[in-house]
Amino acid sequence: MITERRTSLSKIVFIAPNEGMAKLGYEILSVLSEEVEIKVGCMDYAVEVARSLNKQEVDVIITRGGTA
Repeated sequence: MITERRTSLSKIVFIAPNEGMAKLGYEILSVLSEEVEIKVGCMDYAVEVARSLNKQEVDVIITRGGTA
């Protein structure tokens, strides 16, 4: 039996609103075998983080709550 490992073709970044959510993101993504960069930024700082990602050719930015 051949098992195919799925790798992300897109660069994905998750902006977590706090360290706890970032830790949860790391735990979940390690199980899913997804390559996702995780940054911490809440409210106005999340906007700065997202703008800085524009220069890094990021395809998908995932946020929630106050970071959206």
